[in-house]
Amino acid sequence: MDSSLGGDPQLQAKARQAALRFLSYRNRSQAEVRRKLAERYPSEVVEQVIARLIEQRYLDDLAFAIEWRRQRERRRPRGRSALQRELQGLGVEREVIQGALEGIEEAENAYRAADAISRRLAGNDYALFRQKVWAFLQRRGFDNSAIRSTVDRYWSELADSLDCGVDAEAKD
Repeated sequence: MDSSLGGDPQLQAKARQAALRFLSYRNRSQAEVRRKLAERYPSEVVEQVIARLIEQRYLDDLAFAIEWRRQRERRRPRGRSALQRELQGLGVEREVIQGALEGIEEAENAYRAADAISRRLAGNDYALFRQKVWAFLQRRGFDNSAIRSTVDRYWSELADSLDCGVDAEAKD
């Protein structure tokens, strides 16, 4: 443990262990680790530990932000603006966030996010379906074009599945 800037090596070791324990649950941003350590350790010790963890690649805000995005896309899809707010709240810098969100497929994420609610609303009239799905996706930070395409896509798919097997030309 580097103690060239002063400080107690035992205190640094304790702070490092606390940081590693905190990181063992999930990846964290530098700001999250800094806040957690600042509760119990002096700022110079915190900064030394953070610097060492970055050097050893235990902390990497870009990797953290990319993994956050991937987890969201897989489990609880969110729009670009919601992801930006979440990552900013976790202390990730704007430039890092922009890099992590580059190439995000907003329309596909919106489609996955709306699956359950769209199926639940199948059979309702279009106005109610559109209103509910739109509001749901808007709360999750999706942009209007992604929402519009998702609503249209689900409405079309659900209408096709409801019409399945019905011959409109059939005669009695």
